[in-house]
Amino acid sequence: MSEKRRPGDASAVGAPWYTQFWPWFLIALPTTAVVASIASLVIAVRNADTLVRADWSDAGENINVELALEREAATRGVSAVVRLEPASNRVSVQLDGVGVENVSALSLELRHPTDAARDFSSLLDPGGPGLFVGAAASARITGSWYLTIAPPDRAWLLRRRVWIGEGEPARVAATS
Repeated sequence: MSEKRRPGDASAVGAPWYTQFWPWFLIALPTTAVVASIASLVIAVRNADTLVRADWSDAGENINVELALEREAATRGVSAVVRLEPASNRVSVQLDGVGVENVSALSLELRHPTDAARDFSSLLDPGGPGLFVGAAASARITGSWYLTIAPPDRAWLLRRRVWIGEGEPARVAATS
């Protein structure tokens, strides 16, 4: 006796291809790769690599000047303690060294190692003997930073990679 076959039965001879499992499985494999590639492209475009400074040419030309300013800070024995005050969204710098009592203000620049959108600079005003305070640009200041501190006349320069945390001050000293 012959076996009866129902319409739409995948094992039926002459059944349409779209009722079979394997064509859909084979179509799904490259489709998944295309979707994953598009998702990767979107992630790459939204999170562009910002490790290279926009003014890299100028920075390279001025490196000898900055090294001389760092040596001047070492000669003066300049050191700083940078503290984050998240409650008031402020940053403070306690400065020590020869000639720092004559500093009227400080320029503070923080560059994030991987996210240029988090970079900021601030002019810190005197808040006491050797103490300078200013507004932090963001509450997301904790973490690793490239720190640059200089007086307005750029007579010396402190520059180091530091870790800034809540309750963890960053100590920076000039070295020759």
